[in-house]
Amino acid sequence: MKARIGRALIVGVLAVPAVSVASGTAWAAGTSAKTNGCYVQWWNTAWSAKCNPASASGSYMAHVARADQVDYSGPWRYVKKASVTTFDSGEAWRGVQSAGNYVAYKG
Repeated sequence: MKARIGRALIVGVLAVPAVSVASGTAWAAGTSAKTNGCYVQWWNTAWSAKCNPASASGSYMAHVARADQVDYSGPWRYVKKASVTTFDSGEAWRGVQSAGNYVAYKG
């Protein structure tokens, strides 16, 4: 009986770190739909607005849905057709939402 309790105690103690690691901060990453080859890519709290390549010249703006903060709508930035560039980037204190991120375009 004591041997069973001892083994159960050891298994229980070894399982605690695994549970605390598994319940840590969630990792989120993703990419928005493309607008003329331009999109928002995010990783937990960081994000970048990129074109790879832009299929049309014009002004592009990133919109990022941030958790527990006002959403970010960046300035309009001119991007030339065929450009491969990062035109905006930033951080979100509490993370980037997985929905509501996009690139707006005006020609």
